[in-house]
Parts: sequence; C-alpha cells; structure tokens
Amino acid sequence: MAWGQRLSQSINTLPLRLLPLEFGLCFVGIQILLLVRFVCKAWNLAPDGGWVGTIYQISDMALLPLQMLLPPLHQVFFTRIEPYTLLAIVLYGFCSRILVHILKMIIYAHIGIDRANSQGSNVRKTVDRAN
Repeated sequence: MAWGQRLSQSINTLPLRLLPLEFGLCFVGIQILLLVRFVCKAWNLAPDGGWVGTIYQISDMALLPLQMLLPPLHQVFFTRIEPYTLLAIVLYGFCSRILVHILKMIIYAHIGIDRANSQGSNVRKTVDRAN
C-alpha cells in the first residue's frame, strides 16, 4: 500500500478514532460537575441564582437515575453531605471506563475489517495486473 493511500485512510478514520476520547471527556465533565456540586453542598452555598443555582440544576439531571433507584436518605447528617453525589461520581467513572473500552473494541474491529478489505482488493488488483 502506498504511503499516500495509508495517510488518506488514517485521515478518513480519524473522526472515528476520536469518538472514544470525546465520549470519555463527556463523562469526565459530568464527574467534575458533580464534584463541584458536592463541594458547594459541603460548604452550604445557597442556590440564590448565579452559578451555584445553575450547578445544582444541571447536576440534578445527572443525579436523577440514582435518586430514582435508591431510597431517599432523611437523616440529619445528610443535609449538607450528599452520598448520592459521591456514589454518582464513582458510578459515572466506572461506566465511562467500561463503555469507552467497548467503543474502542468496536471501532478498532471496524477499522481492522476495512483495512483487511482494502488490502484484499489491492492484492486482487495486483494479481489481475500480473495475469
């Protein structure tokens, strides 16, 4: 395979190869958002408009699956510290690792199949030219 053809093929697969990175960065963004929420709640910052209220509103969407699955905690200790937030940070990190690895396996299998098909067609063209 010629150098130019390899370069063209790697440029064509670049967006596909960047997909796991982008997917992982989305999960890191969610984790950072939840960490900021945890710190704001621990410092007992009021959600009076501004950026703290926005952080609370956006992070509520990320916490919704855990709040629906687990029972509510009504204890005095949990008024400032939210265990759901810490659990969500860990679970989002765990799910991110698993899903990114699965996505990488699928993409690299797809790229490998495409390369094998293109190399097979190049071999057939070479054999046809030789005959």
